[in-house]
Amino acid sequence: MMKTIFKKNSYGFTLIEMLVIIFIISLLSILILANYQGGKKNYALLQANQKLISDFRRAQNMAINGTEIEGHCSTVSICFGYGIYLNSGSSYLLFADNNNNKIYDNGEDFETINLPFPIIIQSTTPSPAHVFFEAPDPITYINQNSGVGVSAEITLKIQGDVLTKIIKVSTAGLIENN
Repeated sequence: MMKTIFKKNSYGFTLIEMLVIIFIISLLSILILANYQGGKKNYALLQANQKLISDFRRAQNMAINGTEIEGHCSTVSICFGYGIYLNSGSSYLLFADNNNNKIYDNGEDFETINLPFPIIIQSTTPSPAHVFFEAPDPITYINQNSGVGVSAEITLKIQGDVLTKIIKVSTAGLIENN
């Protein structure tokens, strides 16, 4: 009589192997999710930085072109230029100078720009900063001063983080980003 020996073939995974695989997948998921949240904040900071630079250039171009804004600058209401008023907080103002003092006064703003959460203006130098572009040249004024070498520095920050972006605007009209 001959005995038949069957070879045991195992297909699939053992319980230990399954637990190890689930642990590895969970760990990778947690790392990806944590990195995604940090990346989202960094993207918001970069986006706010570019929006502020774009708004400086927008005010500059409005002064060059003599853009009319209903209720602020028109044939009825004279406008001497455009600027941006910055102070600490989560927003800044675009304004049209109606009294030729080259700084923001109450009622001269025509648009409020809110920074995306969690971005804030950490500081401005000088504080507050009035960056004004006089029409039609445009001559750039920082807090009513158009002297050579005068500049404003705006620091944007993620709340609760150390990551910042700094924008410098000089009276030469140069807008720098770091």
